[in-house]
Amino acid sequence: MRAYLAFLPHFCLVVSIFAVPAHACAPAWPRGERVRIATESALIVWEEQTKTQHFIRRASFETRLPYFGFLVPTPTQPQLAEAPDDLFQHLEQWTKPETKTELVFEEVPIGCGLGAARKKSEGVAVLAQQRVAGYDAAVLKADDAKALRDWLEKHGYDARPQLTDWLEPYIKAGWVITAFQIAKTDKEQDGLSTQAVRMSFQADKPFFPYREPTDLHPNAKPAERLLRLFVLSGQRMQAQLGEAEKQWPGQAVWANPLATDQRQTLAGLLDHQQIPVPEGTWLTVFDDSSSQRPGNADLFFSPSPDQSRLQRKPIHEYRVVPWTGTCGFSCFLILAGPAGLWLLVRWRKHRKAASA
Repeated sequence: MRAYLAFLPHFCLVVSIFAVPAHACAPAWPRGERVRIATESALIVWEEQTKTQHFIRRASFETRLPYFGFLVPTPTQPQLAEAPDDLFQHLEQWTKPETKTELVFEEVPIGCGLGAARKKSEGVAVLAQQRVAGYDAAVLKADDAKALRDWLEKHGYDARPQLTDWLEPYIKAGWVITAFQIAKTDKEQDGLSTQAVRMSFQADKPFFPYREPTDLHPNAKPAERLLRLFVLSGQRMQAQLGEAEKQWPGQAVWANPLATDQRQTLAGLLDHQQIPVPEGTWLTVFDDSSSQRPGNADLFFSPSPDQSRLQRKPIHEYRVVPWTGTCGFSCFLILAGPAGLWLLVRWRKHRKAASA
């Protein structure tokens, strides 16, 4: 079966410390077709002492294509495994904004290995092949970007020529490319969801592959999408584009140390021997809701100079209490006034009669 390459964005999230809808990486699908990320969540874990990055991601896609895939660049060979989806439910619950109700008076109107043999052909080394979390994954190393694109094309990916330019910086840096393929069980469905998958690898610095191909949807209208990064670490983190620390349109929206019960929950959901969650771990949440992203560099994380706690802005929920306004009050006086005056006169006459 032919799998169409859709190097969907957000799969390339970064990590900040210890240790959501958008584009990143290099999408590439057949002309006239599209694959859109409907929802996406990602947890990034950075272990400073061992220089280990863990990336856990879950997504659902909207597409009519029966098969498609995506590429994820990493500086070293990753280890792949499944991860529990419950992680993201807890993260969203812990970091959601407070809801304040106000009354308004208004007048009415990862998995089993398929082999880890190191094969090399056509200038591309296949470091590992594995079926994990519903994906068929191939971990690749190449010395030439065009040779890697040709390998992908020959092995069932519809990789356009522009992909060479996107691959070039990673190939020159000696990075590894993991190619994921996924197939829908029901070809008539308009979308699908996948199991969360974890990638663990060594890195000098926590990062998120934010770069996009220059020809990605050049005529597309801006669409609302949200990239949300959960970053676990020993400190509150900050993010910037590229090594030159360019301005990134995203921002930190929540940052706090994990409570004891939260750390215990994560330890129960994660393999704590593989991903430790020690006391003092911080969770920093970043949101990027920009529709046109400056995807010309990758995203890097570092400790923030501001180590204060950060909460989301509260959501104000307004409940409208209907009332008739000044007009209704005037009508009440007109109707009830004469009756009240008549009762007052009767009461005064009654008092005079009683005192006589």
